[in-house]
Amino acid sequence: MPDKILFRFDYSDFFTYDLEKYLVSLKGVKTAKINPKKEELEVIYDKELISLRMLFYETKTYLKSFNLPLLLGFSKRKQLPTKETIIHVDNICCEYCLKEEIEKLLLNAGVIELKTDYDWMKDANLFITYDETLIKEEELANLLDGVIVKFKNY
Repeated sequence: MPDKILFRFDYSDFFTYDLEKYLVSLKGVKTAKINPKKEELEVIYDKELISLRMLFYETKTYLKSFNLPLLLGFSKRKQLPTKETIIHVDNICCEYCLKEEIEKLLLNAGVIELKTDYDWMKDANLFITYDETLIKEEELANLLDGVIVKFKNY
């Protein structure tokens, strides 16, 4: 059964519909669909043929943004029993640092979905849905290197 991933990117002007064609040309990618108004890219892929890490890196490489963090959120589109939490980040120095932390969470199998209310004028909240059989709430904070976090009730 194929997996689905929905990436939420900042700066959708990086998107071109050639990205869809490129991703579909990769072994294991079934479909790729860009929604520029929502700044989203949805990909259906076979994780036995291409890993989520490789899919994400191929996307960043194609966008020529390998050193430019663009990810604002994601949804792995899994139908599992999950838990939800909010992590308040109050010492993020810049949007690049925040996006790098989001990328770390993307590559963790236990993190199913992440949204943020990031605004450069204020602190950020990360709204995280996770599979408690793969990662515990306390471990989420450990993934965020050097970032002061506070858990909030969802």
